[in-house]
Formats: sequence, C-alpha cells, structure tokens
Amino acid sequence: MSELTVYKKDHIITDTTKLTDDHKDYIVMAMNRQNVVPEFKIKNFIGNAQITPYAKIKQYLLELNTREAAVEQMEYEVEKINLQIEYEHELSAKEESPAKKKLHLLEVQKFEQMKLKSLSRLRDAYHERASYLKLIDEFNNSPEGYLPDGRRIIDLVDDPIVSEELERQHWTARLARQTAMDMIAYGRAGVGNMEAVYMLEPQQQVEVMQLACELFVKNEHRTTGILDYVNEKIQLEYKQHQESLEFEQQKKLESVK
Repeated sequence: MSELTVYKKDHIITDTTKLTDDHKDYIVMAMNRQNVVPEFKIKNFIGNAQITPYAKIKQYLLELNTREAAVEQMEYEVEKINLQIEYEHELSAKEESPAKKKLHLLEVQKFEQMKLKSLSRLRDAYHERASYLKLIDEFNNSPEGYLPDGRRIIDLVDDPIVSEELERQHWTARLARQTAMDMIAYGRAGVGNMEAVYMLEPQQQVEVMQLACELFVKNEHRTTGILDYVNEKIQLEYKQHQESLEFEQQKKLESVK
C-alpha cells in the first residue's frame, strides 16, 4: 500500500515539553521499529525445528496462512479508519457548535494516530508474509524440497497416500531426535519419549531406537573431538600467556640492573 509511511516527529501528539530533541528522536525510532520475526529465527527455529522437509513445508504453509489472515485484517482496519476520518470531517463541517466541531476534529486526530499504528502493523504483516514466501521459494528450489523420485514435496502435502508415508517418516525422525536428546542429557531415554515410541508398530519402534542411538553416538564423537580441540587450544594459549609473562618479568629485571 502506498500509505505505508514512516512515523515522524510531527506525529507525536503527547506532551513533549520536557523532552529533548534526542528523546523525541528515540520515540520516533521506537514507533518506526519493525516488530517482526527475523528470517534467521523463522528458518532455524521454526522451519528446522520440524526436523523433516515434509514437516517444514507444512509449517511454512501454516505460518503463511496466519500472516495472510493478518494482512487481510490490517487492510480492513486501515480502510475502515479512513472512512471514520472522512465521516468525522463530514460531521465537523455540518456542526454549528464550536465545541462539537472541536470534538469531531479531536476524533479525527485519534483516528489518524490509530491509522499510523495500523499501518505499522500492516507493514510488519507484509514483511513476515514476504519472509515466508521467500523461504518457501528457497525450499522448493533446493534438493530438500524434492523426494528421491523427483516429485516436489509441496505438491504432495495434501496427497492422502504420500502424506501418510511422509508423516510416518517424520515421527520416526522426531521421536528418534527426542530420544537421542534424552540420552545425551541423562544417559538414557526418558519415560515420556519411550512411552510415545511404544505406541508405534514394532518395526517402527526399532527404526526409532536405531536412529536415536546413531544420533547419540555421532554426537558423542563430535563432542569428544570438539573437547580435544578446545583443550589443546586453551593449553596453547595458556603456554603463550606464561611465556609472555616471563618475558615481561625478564625485561623488568634487566631494566633494574
């Protein structure tokens, strides 16, 4: 929408007589800030949290549905406020009483401020909608967006047969990940996750536990490697620090002589 303008100092209608110009700038900055979910957070903690590509694209579509509904609501609110402003101007023009005319103009001022806030929320909704559309495009144009047979996952999320198999694969991976997290944190699988695993068919239970053990062992090897690297790095840094202290001490002794 062309009406998406920025909040300016002359939009501040509260008492600012005791505020400095910097303080007014801070208010403008605060009012103009975009309160949106960063794309990094969406990609890593909403998308990747779903574990499988199938679940990721389903979540992206669900989130896009929510953002589109927000855009519809915000666009409606802005149009309604525009009409309310127009209506208050009409009432003011017809009003003979100076006091009532001022009341209508005060309502106009209120609606103008409401419009600014609604436009800000609409801008945020547009931004988040664009982020999800961008991530869906990236997903569809990446190897992750395709099944091994070459079919696009997004075209199959509503297929009753394919989606059931993808759902099965998702829960195998998800329960395996959760069980592995238990093993990493506590050294054994937790009761809650094991109860969920035992609700599955026997063959899928085996698949879950095999994958959980594989994730656990891989993490242990990786952690051991990282610990060895960090330990060597810290020992080297400590040695260099000690040598530097000894050098400085030697310089002081020589200067005394």
